[in-house]
Amino acid sequence: MNACIKAVFATILVAFNSIALIAVGQPVSNGGVSTQTVVNPSTLPDSLPIGNEQVVLDWIVTNKQWHYNTHPISSFTVFKVYFTDKKGAEAWYSFNITDYVFNSYRDFTDKVKKHGQELIQKIKSDSEFDPSKPVRMTTFRAYVDNAGGSKGNGATGIYIKKDLGLVSSLDDSSFDNFEIVAKQVIVRIPKLERFEVIVDGDTPYHYTWPTDKSDKEYTTSDFVALQDWYSTGNYKARFKITAGGVTREYTQQGSQVLPPKIAMNGFSVDVEFALGTETIIESSTDLKNWSDAWTIPWDSDTNFVSIPYYAGSGSVITPKRFFRAKSQ
Repeated sequence: MNACIKAVFATILVAFNSIALIAVGQPVSNGGVSTQTVVNPSTLPDSLPIGNEQVVLDWIVTNKQWHYNTHPISSFTVFKVYFTDKKGAEAWYSFNITDYVFNSYRDFTDKVKKHGQELIQKIKSDSEFDPSKPVRMTTFRAYVDNAGGSKGNGATGIYIKKDLGLVSSLDDSSFDNFEIVAKQVIVRIPKLERFEVIVDGDTPYHYTWPTDKSDKEYTTSDFVALQDWYSTGNYKARFKITAGGVTREYTQQGSQVLPPKIAMNGFSVDVEFALGTETIIESSTDLKNWSDAWTIPWDSDTNFVSIPYYAGSGSVITPKRFFRAKSQ
């Protein structure tokens, strides 16, 4: 695992002769007064809309962060059909919509079909159209950072295309199964200060970008763009985002990396952790010597396990056991 990804810990002390429990990070009784840490509000999201193909596709087109005029970022979607005129030159008809929120990726593809068929009708009515030549269609959805005025920077959320063939052979199914050329998750981060990506793949990938355009990633002072290849859960990754002086770290599943929660449940030990982390549960009898009792791999589809109190021991007769968990 990349050394830059630090582990976070939680520990419980389970004494089965007294059933004592202490959980790091939980409220602690102090002379009868319950105390706990107060976390300052942050503009950073609790989670990122990534983790698998469908989650990514739905977010790209349903992203409601851009729908309101009070936000300094707008979205636009362009549907375009290309044809060849009688002089052999390429021409096109297009249809644009601004700040439209689709209900789902399926709704988006339905709109591609609808507007594509409408544009075909316009092409067929064009006296310069050469029907012996094939037509093709493209659609892209993008976002523009308007914080700097009319010269705002843009980032493409998704770009799809398809060669439709001859107009005479088109039917309803001709507008299905477009090729996804490019896609990336755009997340609005007000007052963005720092964006860092760490990927533990075949070739380690660790970069930090300033809040302006770069040849590696794209960020502005208002949003980050997460690339497709590490956003669908295929690699163990970490995303560190800083805004307003607060930094949060997220997994490749989009979960915020927090210390695991550990608690007793009868004669079992319950552990809850961030989805996408490798979580190791260790046991001890003396708080000095620890051994692995349970390991949940980073690509597991769960964020909760319940293990027996004698896990990590060769016998169920264990007068005193201590457990701790770490996520990394």
